[in-house]
Order: sequence, then C-alpha cells, then structure tokens
Amino acid sequence: MNETILFALLLRLSSVETPALKTEPEKFQPYLDSVRRMSSLYVEVGKEGAVVSSDADPLLLATIGFEESRHRLRPKDGDCQQTFGMPRPVCWSVGPMQLSRATTQWWPKIAPEAAPLTVELLRDPETNVRVAYRALRFWRDKCGGDLTATFSSWSAGKCLRSVGLGRRRCAIARALGAAANIPVPECSTRGRMDRRTQNFANALTKKDNP
Repeated sequence: MNETILFALLLRLSSVETPALKTEPEKFQPYLDSVRRMSSLYVEVGKEGAVVSSDADPLLLATIGFEESRHRLRPKDGDCQQTFGMPRPVCWSVGPMQLSRATTQWWPKIAPEAAPLTVELLRDPETNVRVAYRALRFWRDKCGGDLTATFSSWSAGKCLRSVGLGRRRCAIARALGAAANIPVPECSTRGRMDRRTQNFANALTKKDNP
C-alpha cells in the first residue's frame, strides 16, 4: 500500500463528509497534518499483512480510524456516560481508533507476550493503532475469519451476531481498495448499504482518483 495514495483517498473521504473543511485554513492544515501522520501509521503497522494482506491491512485500519476519529491523532475520549454520584462523566473510548478502556484488561489474552497496557498508553497514536491491529487479528480468528464479523466484533471483546457496523466498515474498506486497485474480501450481503456509506463508496471509486 502506497502511503501517498492512501493519504489522498482519506482526504477524499473527508471532503465528501465535510466539503466546507477546505474553506477553513486554520482547521484544514492541522487536519492535513493529522491525516498524513495517521496514513503513515496505517501503512507502517499494516504492512505485516496479518489480517488480509500487506496491501489491504492499511485500508482496514484506515476504515476504523475514519469511522472512530476521522484520523485525528489525539481525539477526545468517547462513549462518555454520567454515572450517578460521579462528579463528571466517565469516557470509555480513547485514542484514534477509540479503543475501549477495557482493552487494558483483555490485552493479556490477545497478546500474552506483550507488555501490560494502561489507558494513558492507549492514548499514544502509534500504540493505539498497533493494539487495534492486534485485536483485529485476534477477533478475525475467533470469529471464523469473516472480515465483516471481525469489523463488528474487534473492539467489543466478544464475537457479535449483529454485523451492521462491520458491513458498513467492510464496504468502505472495499471502496478504498477498489480506488487503489487492491483486493479486499467481500462483505456480508445482509441488509442494504446505508446512503452515507454509498456516497463514500461512489466518491472513492470515481475515475479521477489517484
């Protein structure tokens, strides 16, 4: 996977969703820098090819990064809940891939040879992407090798029956692959692709893509 091509494709995804972004230079340049760094991380981490292939795996990571944080290096913590008696909300998802805090608990099960994780370590962009990649590999095997199910289950800590989320992510990953001439496995055929995902897919596969 070519980093320059991936960077261009991820910018196209963003422009489809937020066409006005380019008209705000004070926001656009920092965002460019963030997407460029994340593109580099996706390619560097995914080159192992342990999920699908060394070409496709950066696209899988990029799909998650797009859905979870729009490739921001240090996004705000997500999935916040206000618990009765607590002075402030507790946020469960951290980092560019919005990994659950619970990842620190089941990490020894996924990577028994690896060093322990903390929530602060998960906020480091490179650590966050590498942990997400290892989780993808683990749940791909646990869920029978189905990429759509893997995309649904990879951060839940268990194989899920519902594949709606996975199907949408798989569709975007396949569109990225089609634009870059890289094969990505078929998605589940259950249910229709939502209009937003279809718009992304259409934009990515235009003939003027890099």
